[in-house]
Amino acid sequence: MLVSIIICSYNSADSLDGALYSALSQDFSSDEYEVLLVDDGSTDATVELAGAYGKRHGNFRYVRLPLNKGMSTACDYGLLTARGKYFTGLDADDALHPRMLAECVAPLEQGLTDLVYCDYHDVDLADGSHRHIRLDCFDPIGMVGSAAMLRMDAFRALYRRGGFSVNGGNEPDIYQTYIQASGRPPYHVPRPLYYRCPRGRESVSSENFVAPKLSMHDTFSDRVPVTQTTSPVEGQTRMA
Repeated sequence: MLVSIIICSYNSADSLDGALYSALSQDFSSDEYEVLLVDDGSTDATVELAGAYGKRHGNFRYVRLPLNKGMSTACDYGLLTARGKYFTGLDADDALHPRMLAECVAPLEQGLTDLVYCDYHDVDLADGSHRHIRLDCFDPIGMVGSAAMLRMDAFRALYRRGGFSVNGGNEPDIYQTYIQASGRPPYHVPRPLYYRCPRGRESVSSENFVAPKLSMHDTFSDRVPVTQTTSPVEGQTRMA
């Protein structure tokens, strides 16, 4: 299996529908990726929602932790049980463009890098606005690894060696450590393939999620406002 999309959730059934719908609607063979939902002991309708998706999608896996232990524990579990060669995370409030996997897997499979990241949309569904955030450099502080895809074996190797602790660790440091150990710069896909929907705004659902059409050369710069951000990553220590 090539890719795992890991979603960690707690009482997020109202927005989780849109995240799952987008993750399971990828322009990518369903035999080549899984969507892993780790439920941190939710008490809302998450179980029922997951059951409905499980009946329709053979590449969907649902794991419910018996007790609410915090999202870091749920993410730890997801990272250690995912089956993909590569992985990406998806927040329960957010969504993926249908081309996310296809465009981010390619540079990894070609051996060009150990981390691929893309631009993203900042979405306000209340007024229908999409603001394209262009990342000229990988920004672990601003995005904390969202809109990124990494090698699972390399990430787990650092984890086992104690290079960092996902559980309770500082997430920007996790990605800085990974990049430094890689010794190769992250690869930028200059297209907005991730939809960030901050809490407090209307939730994405399978009914209202409509991804803009995306061509290989389309950066949306002529359709939505573009905000450019840079956050250089320093340090080069080759990943074993």
